Amino acid sequence: LHALGKLPGTRMAELKAKYTLLHDTVMSTQESEVQLLQDAKRFTEQIQEQQFHLQQADNFPQAFTTEVSKMREQLLKYQNEYNAVKEREFRNQYRLNRNPKDLDSKSAESLMLNLNYPDKP
Repeated sequence: LHALGKLPGTRMAELKAKYTLLHDTVMSTQESEVQLLQDAKRFTEQIQEQQFHLQQADNFPQAFTTEVSKMREQLLKYQNEYNAVKEREFRNQYRLNRNPKDLDSKSAESLMLNLNYPDKP
């Protein structure tokens, strides 16, 4: 249009400057969009990695039994057995130390059976 004389030079320079500004803005926006998409992809990968590590941490106690925890469990088992034996011994000593005059013949016989066969009814 400028070559045909229908558009003055000043107007053409003004339009060219606006076009250049718009073009630069579009290019900058596209570059920013590409950068933001790359950032979003990187952050998504980081989130997935962190979720994976979090999932592993949540499953840790169920999926992994250490030697220490096995030993602790065994120690508790032995302590419970020891305490049960001590309790039976205490009850038997109590029964033996009771005054035999306080017992009638049937309960004395029952006491002796219980001492000899504690698991039998």
